[in-house]
Amino acid sequence: MRRLLLAVILLATPLLAQRVANADESRVWQTTNAGGGGALNSPAIDPASGAWAIGSDLSGAYLSHDQGASWTAIGSSNGLFDTHVSALTFALDSRLILGTEAGIYVASASGSEATRVADTGYVSALTTSTDGQVAYAVSQGAWDGLEPTLWRSVDGGWNWEPVPGSLPAGARVTALRVHPTDPTAVIVVIAEGRWPENLDIANQALLSEDGGGSFRPIAEDAGEVYDIRYDLTSPNRLWLTTGAGAEGQLLRSEDAGWTWAVVGVGRSGAIWLDPTSPDRIRLVEVTGHFADDPAGGVWESLDAGATFSLSSPIAAWDAHWPGWEWSYAESFQGLLQTIGFSPTDPNLALWATTQWAFASTDGESFRSAMGVRVGGGFRSSGLDNIVPYGIAPSPADPQRVYSYNWDVGCQRSDDGGGSWVPCNQTWTGGVRTSAWEADNGGDLMSLAPDPTKPDLVWATMNSDRTATTTRLVRSDASGSSGSWVLSDGGLPPTNYLGGLSVDPSSPAGQRRILVISDGTVYRSVDDGWSWQWVFDCPLAGTAGCQATWLDGSGTVFAGGGAGLFRSASDGDPGTWVPVGDGLLAGDPWIIAPWDDAFAGVSDLAIDPRDPWSIWVAKFTDGLYHSSDGGDTFAKVRDDWFIRTVTVTPSGAIWTGSSSATFHGSWHPDSAGALASSDGGATWQSMNDGLSWPFVVDLVVGTDGTLWAAHAGLGAACLACRS
Repeated sequence: MRRLLLAVILLATPLLAQRVANADESRVWQTTNAGGGGALNSPAIDPASGAWAIGSDLSGAYLSHDQGASWTAIGSSNGLFDTHVSALTFALDSRLILGTEAGIYVASASGSEATRVADTGYVSALTTSTDGQVAYAVSQGAWDGLEPTLWRSVDGGWNWEPVPGSLPAGARVTALRVHPTDPTAVIVVIAEGRWPENLDIANQALLSEDGGGSFRPIAEDAGEVYDIRYDLTSPNRLWLTTGAGAEGQLLRSEDAGWTWAVVGVGRSGAIWLDPTSPDRIRLVEVTGHFADDPAGGVWESLDAGATFSLSSPIAAWDAHWPGWEWSYAESFQGLLQTIGFSPTDPNLALWATTQWAFASTDGESFRSAMGVRVGGGFRSSGLDNIVPYGIAPSPADPQRVYSYNWDVGCQRSDDGGGSWVPCNQTWTGGVRTSAWEADNGGDLMSLAPDPTKPDLVWATMNSDRTATTTRLVRSDASGSSGSWVLSDGGLPPTNYLGGLSVDPSSPAGQRRILVISDGTVYRSVDDGWSWQWVFDCPLAGTAGCQATWLDGSGTVFAGGGAGLFRSASDGDPGTWVPVGDGLLAGDPWIIAPWDDAFAGVSDLAIDPRDPWSIWVAKFTDGLYHSSDGGDTFAKVRDDWFIRTVTVTPSGAIWTGSSSATFHGSWHPDSAGALASSDGGATWQSMNDGLSWPFVVDLVVGTDGTLWAAHAGLGAACLACRS
């Protein structure tokens, strides 16, 4: 709907055609988000250049050379063809070694070039020796595998050989530690990571002194391993934490792990050592991330662990936009891939969590490493890992833009993408948009701003996309927390509720709105307060429809896995007919349009210069065009991963394709953004600025800005006005 609504408004404003024509000529996308938003892991700090790096599960790796002020995404445009970076480390000449679910890559110091060097399967841990020459990796065979294999490189990560049979079956290795002066001494830590949860062997450390040929347990009686680190000030000294919080303890070995002594009880956490002071040790309890948690913060000892004091409480740290409750925690890859400490700077640490990234540059407090505050909002520094449903600029106020997503829910910009604020809420008036303890997240399946009222917006929200409690809500205050109220009278309890579209020609206050409830079309004619059934798409509940589109003239479309359907009477019951035989989806079995099993109509756009000219994107098939208002369609282009299409007032046709949605998955046929200025005869790639060719939604704003939703990078725009 959003594309048709905007097309009608744009058609009525001739000056905008030239603005959008200029946008068509722009070549570089700019990403714009609040920062963070997805599964991050394996933070690392290069001792030579000071560069920072973080891995993600959707958009590859991120690299910063200015301590988080800006980040560069490393993706397929740089030669990295696996979106899930599960481990990383710096090597010689500040190069990056990247472990993915499909093997090992080596990236240049700038991140501009990456090369796959080993087919190892899912890499769960990586490390390099102090001189960067020797590197170790552990692969699990599969993302949920428990058959670890140790790999070794003796040339800085370029060539790898397996060390067979040295690690026990049924184990998940989440960390590797190598001796500061003897690269044949390496420690593996077996512990719970992101997958799987039912480990046969967990929370223990094994030591090899022959380059991984054989291993023996160390500190077997100490308890469950939390963290283990070599002390750079004394190469044979090892520090070990076990347990957590008041149940934890700190141990030290002076003989490279053969014997251990307990030096502190009631304290545990990630071990932060000072390479310039052997008696200074800090502990960071990454599981104690609530502001009032007594174990949280940085605990410091100046007497080699005999006594500790709280040097920096977590309440004094910067939480960025998420708030305390979901800021500081462990990464999905486990405790030992949560904080990366600088081996040369005693005050530098980088923290990656399931959603966010933080850093310390003073040895005590942490701040956001993913963005900055701008007035009352937030702006990303380029570290984003977001799963979007779509993007929605307000027709009534082009500076107001909504991004609606999984996990982080609703985000709103009031300055054309210059900054963002969350527009979620927990419990208000029976509306639950987030399962989190603050107004920080949830799942939004669709969102539609009012055509003329800048503060009015409707959305379909859920605290968890797998639940059967998706609700339709509205806000008369631009989605501000506490302003969402239920607006779904007559709609049944449902899992999938989406495809919102608003008729721009219907009267303000009595808007005609369509929505899809588990494949069936419902309509409201009273501004969304009450809803009535209007059409059962074939196979409703199994395939049915997923989205609706309106052009303001009384013609209504609905489509999805069941094909494409049209009503010429505002969607009245009994007026719906199937159109375009070639748009039937075949044999889809899932209604969720983001799911891998979905196949069918995913988007529709009408040429604002010719209402008879209709373009349809059919996922797992291609782009179709009708010149007779939808009676017949002809395929214009094969495109298995096509998800969205829009037409600008100047007549340019834009499509977005993405092989990734709620998870990664690069595929060479994923085209990203393509544009045609000759009616679809020829196409030009428009992916400059996108590290991956993923576009799941495209919308033209009334000021000419072209907005995109990117699986991983989040919101992006061309000819941005911010």
